[in-house]
This record gives sequence, C-alpha cells and structure tokens, in this order.
Amino acid sequence: MTSGSEVLFRRYKHSKKMVMPVPSGQGDFNLIDKYLQNLHPVSRMLLKAWMTYTLSKPKVPTSKFVILQLLGGQGSGKSMLTKLIKRLLDPAVTDVQTMPANEKDLGIAVQQAHVVCFDNLRDISKLMSDRLCTVATGGSQTGRQLFTNDEQNVIELHGALVLNGIHPFVSESDLAQRCLPLSLRPIPADCRRSEIDVEADLLTDLPIIQGGLFDEIAKIQMQLPNVKATLSERMIDFSRWLGAMEIVNGVPTGVYQAAYSDILNQGQREALMDSLLGAALVEFGDDLGDEGWTGTPTKLLQQLTFNQDGVGTRSRSWPDNPTALSKRIVGLQAALLTQGIHVEFHRGKERTIRITKVAGK
Repeated sequence: MTSGSEVLFRRYKHSKKMVMPVPSGQGDFNLIDKYLQNLHPVSRMLLKAWMTYTLSKPKVPTSKFVILQLLGGQGSGKSMLTKLIKRLLDPAVTDVQTMPANEKDLGIAVQQAHVVCFDNLRDISKLMSDRLCTVATGGSQTGRQLFTNDEQNVIELHGALVLNGIHPFVSESDLAQRCLPLSLRPIPADCRRSEIDVEADLLTDLPIIQGGLFDEIAKIQMQLPNVKATLSERMIDFSRWLGAMEIVNGVPTGVYQAAYSDILNQGQREALMDSLLGAALVEFGDDLGDEGWTGTPTKLLQQLTFNQDGVGTRSRSWPDNPTALSKRIVGLQAALLTQGIHVEFHRGKERTIRITKVAGK
C-alpha cells in the first residue's frame, strides 16, 4: 500500500479499523462456519463466496456487485449475521440501518461505505427497486445543485448491498436477477446465545477468520484469469468467481455455479409469483404442450383473464388492455425464461405473441 500499489484505498468518515489479521497462511476462513449454523451448507458456501467476491471488488466502473438478500423469521439471527458481515468487510460506526425513504438518501448512504446493510425490510417500491439495480451495476443520480440554477449535483450510485427481512421483499424480476437470496433457519431456543457471549468468542476468532478471508481471496484471484463461467447468469463476474473458487476448494467444475444458478431461479420464481400477472403467465406456461401457444395480445389477455376466473383481475396491477399487457410482459421475459417459459413477439398484419416451453427446464 505504500510502495507503488495501483489499488486505491479510501477511508470513509465513519469507518472503523479492521481487525488485525493473523499472518498469511495462519488464517482459517472456514472458522466462520461456527457462526453460520443457521444456514444450509450450500447457502453457507455461497455466502463465503459472496464475501470474498465483494471484498475483492473496488468501486470502479467495471465492478458489478451482487446484492446479498437474507431472509428469515424471528429468531433466525439475521441482524447478527448482517453485523458480522459488515464487521469483516467494511467495519463502520453504522453497521446496519433502515432503508432510506428516497433515492437521494440512498445515494448518500452508498457513497459513505463499501458495503451498506439495510435491516428489516418489508417491501421495496418499483422506483427504489430500479435504484438498487443501479447501485449493483453502477450509475449516478443527478439533480440541481443547491443555490444554483444551471449546475448539476452528481451522486454516484455504486456499491455492495446487504438486505435482510422476515417477509420476501424482492418482487421485481430485474432486481431478483442481481440478488443472492439466502434463507436462514430458526435457531433452536436451547442453541441461542447472547451477543455478549458471541462477542467474547469473536474477539478470539476474528483475526483468524480475517486472515483466512484475505488468503482465500488471494487464492481465488490466482485462478481467476483462466476460468470461464459454465453458466452465464446475469452477474457473470460472480459466476466466474465461483468457478475459480471451485478450483481452490478442489470440487468438480460447475458445482458451485450450478448452486448459484438454482438459487437464482428460485428467487426469480418467487418474484414472479409475487406478481399477479407473473403468476398467471407461469401457470399458463406450465400447462402448455409441446406445440406452445400463439395468438394476439387481445386473445392472450382474454385467456389469462379467463384462467383467473375474475379473481384479482380488477386489481390495479392487472393490465386493462392488450397494449398494457404487451409492455408488462416485456419486463417479465427474462424472468419467465429462467422458468422455462420463452416469450417472443412477432409483427405481421397484426402483432402476435408466441409462448413455448424450453426443453430441459
């Protein structure tokens, strides 16, 4: 860091010191498993992959951050796990915070940290969902600078996010594609520990975990240049990182990447099922035969409305005309494809929609 490094480090106003790691080679990142007993082993592996990936990524235009989504009921340890993640990756005075009410406050929060953790979410508006997508892949927000008429104030929207909540809060498929959704299991009453007891153990374990975390990143980065993703998900950089991690851990090629793909597909399906139209299209597609379905937007709207038997079709979220239906389907195409439902539009004398099932899905 003091002799010609090309890596730029930035200390934020509210940053706290990272724990001093043990010397290289003496760390053990797997020691963190004792604090992850509320996660399924596959989720545990994906979380450790996310942590190494996120800490390795600087805030440069080419960096794409995967949003970590933690879901669990009361007593599952969501907040404690979120604080542990923040402590290892980006310790700060503010470890977890509530979701900002507007995009300006979101931009300010993201500018003040490498990893921002939002606690106890219940739902996310469509506008905020779009802004979270921008934060994951990088962008900016502009507005008039105070006390001027023609000057713009630019706030960068770029960084790593951790979102947790009891209820599923990601309903937009575009956001779901950028998330890593992990479910936490309830901690049995006889296994629960006070934060004081956990803190006592952490004081001993953190230097070992921190050193192991750094060593793991170094090993993965050594393998990364020669890795190609076997499954090209939306966040392909993370898929490649998993491929390099497979080599480091000596597991067959594609195992970790397949686990990531499966959990993404589950998240996409949940996002679709939270949408009245998305759920109707999934049900319609699942019932299709090999020949598929072709018709006009008018006929499709009639068919979907008929299948709904009038239930929910008076909702504001239900398209009230064929044009609105077509526009909303465009936004769902990518998510539907992950569920094996291919939708394409054709123009001729009249516009038609073709829906088919993808083989093997």
